[in-house]
Amino acid sequence: IIKKLSKESKKVRFIKVNVMEDLETAKKFGVLATPTIIITNDGKVEDVLVGPVPEKVLREKIGV
Repeated sequence: IIKKLSKESKKVRFIKVNVMEDLETAKKFGVLATPTIIITNDGKVEDVLVGPVPEKVLREKIGV
């Protein structure tokens, strides 16, 4: 879903982080489970989605 949405929208940027390799980032955002999607705007966390998320829900959350 992420790859598909990243091709469809230029307004949204997706960044994938391997939390096993980048523990500092995981700790910074409080990631305790995978997958976790953190939605930010202007550097501020707006929403956190944990676990599998249906495409429709993700589209609604990011406005695509």
